[in-house]
Amino acid sequence: MKKLLLIISAFYMLGCDGSYKDANSVSWIDRSSEFQSFINDEEYQKAFQIAGEQVKIAEDVFPNSRRLADWCNNLGLAYYHLHQYEEAIKLLEKSYMLNTRLGLSNATTYRNLALVYSNLKDLVSAEAYIRRALEGYARDSVTDSTSIFHSKTILALIQIEQGDIGNSVKLVNEVLAYGNRHEDSTFITDAISAQVTLYIYKGQYDVALEGLNKLLKYYKREQHHEKFSKALNSVGSLYYMNRNFSKAIEYFDSAASYNYNMFGDSAMIGLYVKNISHTYKVSGDSVMAKKYSDMYNSIKK
Repeated sequence: MKKLLLIISAFYMLGCDGSYKDANSVSWIDRSSEFQSFINDEEYQKAFQIAGEQVKIAEDVFPNSRRLADWCNNLGLAYYHLHQYEEAIKLLEKSYMLNTRLGLSNATTYRNLALVYSNLKDLVSAEAYIRRALEGYARDSVTDSTSIFHSKTILALIQIEQGDIGNSVKLVNEVLAYGNRHEDSTFITDAISAQVTLYIYKGQYDVALEGLNKLLKYYKREQHHEKFSKALNSVGSLYYMNRNFSKAIEYFDSAASYNYNMFGDSAMIGLYVKNISHTYKVSGDSVMAKKYSDMYNSIKK
């Protein structure tokens, strides 16, 4: 049986006074904070716009600086969230070259490259980059611990896909303990999401469904729209694996509709529609399978 794709697990005017002599000016710091806020709120197009404009300014004013390296990294991250992985890699590699030339840490750039290659299913490259990120963070005395544990979450998910369950369980438990210790809901939910993936790989679908229902409640309450739609798709995937095709289609359709209504991510909508088509095909309804297959092909154009 063809394996169904699972989604368990990720946008302006400058407003300055015209003086860019100080790379650490308030305007630059404000733009960085705004960029991160948009990323956290899943407003990736707004984050992309800010990063693109800041890269252009940095190229004109600070062409060989940490600012340009940082904003190339940020723009690469925005491209990642927009599922434009080739562009993401180009910007992240530019950030890497600038940091290397300036003798700066590439830990965060490595981490973002790991995210990209993980989504491209190049797990060898993804693992290599996330381990470099962790090594870089360990060497940096001013590293925020959240960066380390975010990287551990990424490594855990990569290891799950590689079948390295033992080591992934240890990392997930570390992340969960960190989240509980600091009362950080982001790390707690990231750990629960990783646990759900583990349960699925172990065939423990009922326990996985319990975890997904917890995540759905949290994502809806906190208005994490992208994660909410992905969790809906994951519930559909669980029902599919239990051969409850009508419930699977119901959740895939809910994921597609929610995504369309909230932010219209065509790449993700296409994935959910493809899942609907495949489920109809497996259930023996060739007419509906073709209808959604044609819809998927239309979305891809």
